[in-house]
Amino acid sequence: MRPSQASAILPILLASCAFAALEKRQTNDAVGTIISPANGSSITPGTPFSFQYSDGWGGACHPAYTPISVGITAYRPTWPDLNGSIFKLPDSDYLYYFGDYVILNDEGMQSI
Repeated sequence: MRPSQASAILPILLASCAFAALEKRQTNDAVGTIISPANGSSITPGTPFSFQYSDGWGGACHPAYTPISVGITAYRPTWPDLNGSIFKLPDSDYLYYFGDYVILNDEGMQSI
């Protein structure tokens, strides 16, 4: 192929890439999962219960630490229920608030 032919074909190839269909971006809104107590479990006031949470990052690219807030509400919160700047429910929505915690995702990082 001569250089003049290549220079004529190159713009066509570049333009075809520009008009290629873009894939829709996928986002994962639900990163973590409550493992214990199981969904639908009844919790009796004053009785201890186990709590276990998995942040869901697995082996994927993840932050070194995942901050979480743990509390009990009378409803299942959704994204619009959260305060947009700090991603927490209003204090008045909690029936009981256990506190803020940090999950260490990388064994090489220092615990905080």
